[in-house]
Amino acid sequence: MGIPTPSGCQHCGVEQRSHARRWTEAAGWHPWTAPTQEQMKARMRARRAKVASFFGGARRRRSGTAEGGER
Repeated sequence: MGIPTPSGCQHCGVEQRSHARRWTEAAGWHPWTAPTQEQMKARMRARRAKVASFFGGARRRRSGTAEGGER
C-alpha cells in the first residue's frame, strides 16, 4: 500500500470517504477512526522523506537561495 495519507484511518490508513468498514489483522472489522496527531505527523514526515529521496535529498529553502541566506 505504501505510505498512508496523513488523514487516513488510524488502523489501516484508508481515507474516510472510501473506508466504510475494513478488516485488519490488528483491529479486526472497524469503522474509520481518526488518526492520532502523532500518526499524522509521522505520515507527513514519511511522505516528505520519500519525496526528498526521489529528488536526491535536495530541498528548497524558504529564502529562495541554495544556502538559505539572504538574497
